[in-house]
Amino acid sequence: MFGSARKKRFELYLIVIDTILLCAAFYLAAMIRFGFGKSFEYIRINTGPLSVTVIIFLSLFYLGGLYEVRRLSNYLKIAISVCITVVLSMLLSSFIFYADISFKVGRGVFAINSLFIIIFVTAARFLFVLTASKKVFDQNVIIVGTGEAAKDVINTLNKCPTSLYNVVGVIREDNQKISDNLVSGHRILGKINEISRIVEENKINIIILTTFEPDKKKILENLRICRYRGTEIINVISLYEELEGQIPLKYVDDEWLFASSVKYPNFHVKKLKRFMDIMGSLLGLILTLPVCFIAAMLIKFDSKGPIFYKQKRVGRFGKVFRVIKFRSMINRAEKGTGGPVWSQEKDPRITWVGRWLRRLRIDEIPQLFNILVGDMSLIGPRPERPAFVRELSEKISFYPERLYVQPGLTGWAQVNYPYTSNIEQAKIKLQYDLYYIKNVSFFLDCLILLKTLKIAFLGRGR
Repeated sequence: MFGSARKKRFELYLIVIDTILLCAAFYLAAMIRFGFGKSFEYIRINTGPLSVTVIIFLSLFYLGGLYEVRRLSNYLKIAISVCITVVLSMLLSSFIFYADISFKVGRGVFAINSLFIIIFVTAARFLFVLTASKKVFDQNVIIVGTGEAAKDVINTLNKCPTSLYNVVGVIREDNQKISDNLVSGHRILGKINEISRIVEENKINIIILTTFEPDKKKILENLRICRYRGTEIINVISLYEELEGQIPLKYVDDEWLFASSVKYPNFHVKKLKRFMDIMGSLLGLILTLPVCFIAAMLIKFDSKGPIFYKQKRVGRFGKVFRVIKFRSMINRAEKGTGGPVWSQEKDPRITWVGRWLRRLRIDEIPQLFNILVGDMSLIGPRPERPAFVRELSEKISFYPERLYVQPGLTGWAQVNYPYTSNIEQAKIKLQYDLYYIKNVSFFLDCLILLKTLKIAFLGRGR
């Protein structure tokens, strides 16, 4: 996949740097706490717990998005993310090793160590952003094509200062007649049959392919020559995957969708996902029981009507089931509307209690029963109502593709985009859903779950 090898290299570099910094933080903390002479002995004795703690920190750094290069651009957000992730790592480490409130490696060392980690890891990200802004790590890129897709690629790269791509110029189609010698401010370096020479002269590392027109066979022949020389070839869809975390619908066709869908996880991965769904839903129902009891009382006190409501939704392969939720609207909210209607940002049908239930995602908790019986998964595209599925399938290309996987309580679209209230917003969400379907994995599910908990904790959404 385009960009995947390069992206993984940078992730690996950051992981190695963080590992070194975490070890340095532990050593400095031990030296401050016990002195230079005893610090080595202290580290030796506690090598096991400290190693596991390092793994915990690295895992939560990954889940917290600290290795997502495209998101490392804002200094304040980086500092906040590091602080939150370090605190969560401390709590998880404490839960695992220090349940008896007696810190095995010393509470003083642990506290000092955490302070050093925040400083070191934040500084490493700041240094990355600074060097990225100076184009130190940028690789030379040329774009094949001069149409709208090429312009979109250039605009996308301009919006992402840490993308690490330096656009040297554009390659035009052989028969393309262009009055201007520039495409979005970048020079046209030549035609497709000259690409081998252009790559060599300009020391190009990556070619971004935005078109196969007018002669797909000829373009591929020229690109293969470049690839055999070590130049990386990527396409516009893969670029959006890496930089935006979504699949751009306007560049998708049936061939691409079919090739992507057959990559869906194998039997063992799906079995693991189902096992996690069962265990997660059971644990969630047990842990949220007090919250559910309070929510039920507030709903009953706030407005007339049942505590729960059931609604038809469309599941995998078009199977219709009834989803269970806490009622957050007035009773019989769609009476007189003539059928299903979109939920609006300030929907007057939502009750006072319902607004808070939605903001904290408490209204979704009863869906854990749907997950337990197999109608839904913990992670996946949100299930829509049959009427909306019919409407959106008619108006949005490839919308039925989201029915290829099990719908979820939360998903990649939900943590990246708010509730939809119109066709255009549903189209954007579908682009995130397609990204999830193509890239579904255990680690992506963990990342979505972590982001969902963060959203619920901060009270975002409706």
